[in-house]
Amino acid sequence: MGSAVARRLGSGRTLILADHSRERLDRVVTELGAEGYAAQGVPTDVRDRAPVERLARTAAERGRITAVVHTAGVAAATASAGRILDVDLLGTVYVIEEFEKVAVRGTSLVCVAGLAGHMASIGGEDEAALATAPAEELLGLKAVTALGDDPTAAYILAKRANHVRVQAAALALEPARRPYQQPGQRGRAAHRVPDPVVGRQVRDRAARGDCCGGAARRAV
Repeated sequence: MGSAVARRLGSGRTLILADHSRERLDRVVTELGAEGYAAQGVPTDVRDRAPVERLARTAAERGRITAVVHTAGVAAATASAGRILDVDLLGTVYVIEEFEKVAVRGTSLVCVAGLAGHMASIGGEDEAALATAPAEELLGLKAVTALGDDPTAAYILAKRANHVRVQAAALALEPARRPYQQPGQRGRAAHRVPDPVVGRQVRDRAARGDCCGGAARRAV
């Protein structure tokens, strides 16, 4: 998905690509270079803040950041609950927070998240905590600790957290909520884009009664 987005948006721009696999990253950068794109790879494991901070700093050093598209994520079918929370939940928070620091007027930050997040069944207090708690406290929230070792429940909750985290970031960056803006200026924006394929898979599992232990519950 990330390489498809790069090809779609990268014409005439400098592309900064990230992946935890250096081999895969080098291959995609080489392919894009052969196709005429200006691409640079930065090995990044989103489970840790430091590599994400380095990625954001590298992008900012290359010039004005027009768009950030975050597609990293793991699936319930192939990852443990802990890994899902580290990648899909914390990884997304790190990307939002670190790129907020280097965003400029006109920067768009897009996080691709599954439709599975809409299956979450959590209270408003828990949802508010997922939206605003410091990254260091997220894994200790009661909505997260109650998940146990259920990867599907962790996936659903992580995606719901992505939804509300992006909504909170969008409000913080909303130009209309800022002081006077010069005509023609554009503010920064954060957006969430659903992944319909993943959403259909989780919905189908729920219909069979084997999603989240039979309960629709949500925990990058």
